[in-house]
Amino acid sequence: MSIGRKIGAGFGLALLVLLIVSGMSLYGTDILTDTTEELVRSELTIEQLRQLTAHLVDAEAYQRNYIITGKEEFLNSYRASVTESRATLQRLNEATASSETRTRQAANLPALIEARLAYLDETVELRRTKDREAALENVEKGTGNLQMNQIRRITREMLEQEQALWIRSHEDASNASRLIRVVVSLGAIVGVLLVLGVSVVLTRGITGPLERLMSGVETFTRGTLAHRIEVHNEDETGKLARAFNAMAERRQESEAQVARQSAEREQALRTVAEFVNQLAGASSEILSSTSEQVASAQE
Repeated sequence: MSIGRKIGAGFGLALLVLLIVSGMSLYGTDILTDTTEELVRSELTIEQLRQLTAHLVDAEAYQRNYIITGKEEFLNSYRASVTESRATLQRLNEATASSETRTRQAANLPALIEARLAYLDETVELRRTKDREAALENVEKGTGNLQMNQIRRITREMLEQEQALWIRSHEDASNASRLIRVVVSLGAIVGVLLVLGVSVVLTRGITGPLERLMSGVETFTRGTLAHRIEVHNEDETGKLARAFNAMAERRQESEAQVARQSAEREQALRTVAEFVNQLAGASSEILSSTSEQVASAQE
């Protein structure tokens, strides 16, 4: 594998870890978002249920005060409480519309509340158009208490369930938050260790062969032509080491050839020198013999 591919594989592995961490974090974030939305819905539903009960109780109290005293200020306060009750009921319906369970639980609540408000209006109207005794007789029938008890029972059940949902959603949100922290922390640690590990492996994979190559070159330049570099990998450094070994092989062969040619030339020179020496010796003998013959002839 080439150095570029090794580096690419290292960064690819780090990117894979980053993608896994990002995916887990996104998963935890989605859970946290959903649970947070559920928490908000539960808190809103609980608040609307409490406000609805409080407004109904206020409306009932102002209605009784008006029946007893006939004062317009209690009538105005009663009407304001009725208006707030209907507005709160509308907000409650909007808060529970996204949940089938909540919608099913609150299905009977609007009709009961409207019946309760209608009964209160009927009693107030009796007080306004007739007299206090007729209104009190209508109150003493107990219809209002029965309606209010049914409303309290439904709102109490809804409150209990919403509080249980709030607790469960809060636990889910805490778990999701812990999951995100753990995943991000572990991902950061694993990512750092992975980058360090890849860096060490790549550094050793590159610097080790380069150091062997430099050592081989230095040994070669000092005259050890038979020295060869060991090749352990198939990347660029391995190719460079093989190229150096091939060059060293050619250089050694060239030096050997030069040495052989030099030896052959020396041998040829020695042969020529011996021949010249022999020729010189023969010439000396011929010259000596000729000189002797000349001397004999002169005598």
